[in-house]
Amino acid sequence: MQEISTELAKNILTRSARIYSNLSGKEGIKLLLDSMGSIQLDTLPIVGRNHDLIYQARMKGYRVDDFLDLVHEKRWGFEHFDKNLAMISMKFFPLTHAWMKLGGDHYYQRREKKLREKYPKAFDEILHLLMENESISSKEIETDSVSNTEYNGWKAGKVGAGVLDCLWNRGKAFIHHRESYRRYYSLPEKRIAQKYLDANGPDTIEEFCKSLLTRRVNQIGLASKPWQPKCSRPYVKELIRSGQLREVKISGGKQIYLTTSDILEETESIDDAYDDRARFIGPLDPLIWERKMTLEAFNFDYVWEVYKPPKDRIWGYYLIPVFYQNEFLGRIDLKYDRERKILQLKKGYWERKIKPTQELREKIAEELRKFCDYLEAEAINFTATDNQWKKVCKESGMSNQ
Repeated sequence: MQEISTELAKNILTRSARIYSNLSGKEGIKLLLDSMGSIQLDTLPIVGRNHDLIYQARMKGYRVDDFLDLVHEKRWGFEHFDKNLAMISMKFFPLTHAWMKLGGDHYYQRREKKLREKYPKAFDEILHLLMENESISSKEIETDSVSNTEYNGWKAGKVGAGVLDCLWNRGKAFIHHRESYRRYYSLPEKRIAQKYLDANGPDTIEEFCKSLLTRRVNQIGLASKPWQPKCSRPYVKELIRSGQLREVKISGGKQIYLTTSDILEETESIDDAYDDRARFIGPLDPLIWERKMTLEAFNFDYVWEVYKPPKDRIWGYYLIPVFYQNEFLGRIDLKYDRERKILQLKKGYWERKIKPTQELREKIAEELRKFCDYLEAEAINFTATDNQWKKVCKESGMSNQ
């Protein structure tokens, strides 16, 4: 098994995550989705949602909500599972669609079985509503605003939402768009171009699992177990023997990662594969999603405490890592007050190895100013005690103190 240096690991991960893209405009949004393959979605809108944070770190001039609305409008991607709920590039539609037709997620298969047993007419009735309307949400079914159907005694709200999810799991319905993050569903032909619906994907579970694994490896560059689909694990050794995948370790680390010869060869020839911009990284960014990998490659021990009780938090509620030239400089706890248009920097921390020089402060201050533009914030309210972070806020020109 090959051992690779931490520097090579950093370059592989940042290159695969497209962290230094610096794209702009509508076409930049499409290019980034296509190159990353998928963007994980999340509901929490603390400083924009996760997909917004992923984009603001990689683009110039990005604004909150640009991504999701535009991709749905232009049909550049579709929402489904890719490790977690994600917007997936249309170029990977045949692969995911094959999985849907093979049954999709087991949880939804079990849920569908129970719903069909208890409410046998619900599926046909909701399919009828989808035929009669461009798109519908579970709320509209609950309030009966799309049809006069009496639903034959089944409770429209919870059952309707469950049926829509089960149809979506099997590719018999797709998320057409969102309004205030609420899902609106439609029939496949009303959301997906026919050329994609007609495209051939894997015919068997085995072919799907192998294809999904190789796609994941190419997506992240170094795929530890959490990145490897569970269904694909029986085929790992076979793909290694055939030369399609390789096993590596990061120097000083314990985890085994899957990669490819092409990824190693292409990245080994790259020196200083970074730019001169500091970045604020979202908590579910692919660069840090697998915490053990982040620790081994970057020596950065990240904990997201958003779901911890307040008494158990060490760092803060919505902690954003600060990244610059393949290194994590620190972390900041942020919150945006939309009504007052004020970004709150509640806490700020530096990594132990980092000395916050004036040059570093200026780089972070510049990004903090851009982050305010991304949120359309008019000022920063600083409540942390660290004097260096206070200087960063003042040097951004956005501090209201």
